[in-house]
Amino acid sequence: MAAPAELPAAKPVKRPKRYGCLTMGLVAIAIFLITGWLYVSLVPPTGSIRHAKACATMEYTRAIASCLHQYAIDHNGRYPTGKSSTEIFQKLFDEGYVFDPSIFVGGYPRSGKVALTDPAQKLKPENVGFDVTIPIDASSSSDLPVVFLTGYRITYAPGANAVPLFPDMKDRNPCIAVAYLNGLCTYMQRGFFPRPNFACHNDDVFPDGTVRNFIPSTFNPAGKKYQQLTPDGPLSP
Repeated sequence: MAAPAELPAAKPVKRPKRYGCLTMGLVAIAIFLITGWLYVSLVPPTGSIRHAKACATMEYTRAIASCLHQYAIDHNGRYPTGKSSTEIFQKLFDEGYVFDPSIFVGGYPRSGKVALTDPAQKLKPENVGFDVTIPIDASSSSDLPVVFLTGYRITYAPGANAVPLFPDMKDRNPCIAVAYLNGLCTYMQRGFFPRPNFACHNDDVFPDGTVRNFIPSTFNPAGKKYQQLTPDGPLSP
């Protein structure tokens, strides 16, 4: 009897490379912890907690933007889309781009948002403190805001402002954190840290919380229409 033929070796299954995103998330959290410790240790008590929370918010924003970018790398340059930022962030978590869903809440408890601490549960709007822009792909303007704190109305035009949706927005979130497609991640607050070489400076934040030039003057939509998605869905006109 002839010996049975050997079966061909199984081909390895290709999986998306997400280690870069996870690494960025860990680095962002480490930076936040170190920065917060430095502020509490070195800055006078007045405002030190406020500074640390602002740094936390910025690092959460940076981490989310990194995960969105990694998602795009694994999906032919297209960023995730959905009906709300909550739905988009749930995709990031379900597909393994985010390991801690609590980062989606932002850094300020006064925002009224509550962090999701049980990964077995689905994200709800009350667990999300960020808005996103859709649709984004490789051809989008590098000046496009990818993810930013919720509570503001954005107009996608060169030099456009970010207008608070609530009269007490400046008290809910003393700063607005934003990550742009060009990789810049920053926060804007009147009287806060200087941010050289950027179109929108601290003095461009008005007393009512309006952020002037939130969309850089160099932004070129190239005929594309962009939409702002809040945790509850798109803003009404």
